[in-house]
Amino acid sequence: MSILRDKDNALTMKLTTAKSHFAIAEKTASFTTNLRWSKASNFQDTKRFWESFWGFYWLYKEDPENELAEDFIYAAFASANTVKFVEKSIELGEQYLANKNWLKYGSDVTNIMANAYRLEAENQAAIAEGLQTALSTLDKEKAARAKQNSEEQYQRFFELCDRFLEKDPGNKYAVNFVNMMGSVYFKQRKFDQLLEKFAGYVAGVPDANKGYINNPSFAEGPAMPSALYLSGISLLSTGKFEEAKPLLAPIVGVYVEGLPLADGTLSNMSQDEEVVDE
Repeated sequence: MSILRDKDNALTMKLTTAKSHFAIAEKTASFTTNLRWSKASNFQDTKRFWESFWGFYWLYKEDPENELAEDFIYAAFASANTVKFVEKSIELGEQYLANKNWLKYGSDVTNIMANAYRLEAENQAAIAEGLQTALSTLDKEKAARAKQNSEEQYQRFFELCDRFLEKDPGNKYAVNFVNMMGSVYFKQRKFDQLLEKFAGYVAGVPDANKGYINNPSFAEGPAMPSALYLSGISLLSTGKFEEAKPLLAPIVGVYVEGLPLADGTLSNMSQDEEVVDE
């Protein structure tokens, strides 16, 4: 993997949260643990981010059963993102999410991991596309591997988003997951898949028992406006203007008579737009 978005400021704030949790338990930690944590923290505070990452990383790796292990691994995960060490970021993020007893940073980790999977899927897809006209066997094999890797990363991305929204549709990050999925569907022009997932359209026919917007728990959450908007714009893009009206009305406040959309508008829903942490 080769891409993670720069989230230095947000991650610094989250790492500060991990530090505060450690401070509460500091009295019960061993002298050596305190010393190593302080050293890694000092590196982070003085912007020596690589030294900070390795300090937190080995603090977790050498004592994964420590009662403070959740803070250790999160500090390492946040630091890995800061220095864009993608392999370690993915490694630590997957380890964190695999431990069902760790809950303090679950939303943050899931949000960052989903974005990482999405961006890497795009990166691999771009590699495969760039080698479409390759003639050599080596390049053809590279293109095939990149295509497969892209599909696998997209699968991980959607699975992570779906699990999160199913479990906690009222979470502040729900908007991020809906927008990230929407950006993928729009870039690939897979409007039918978006409408099925978001609005419950099956074979072009709405089913009131399916789709995020028909889920009462989701409807009360912060991501409902985004889901309505993306579903409405998807219907417009497929020529279903009348069906789009009731979905867009709650967003714009009126039943609009027309929405002039240039041909390039839909493709401008870019995955490279910033996914904002709140």
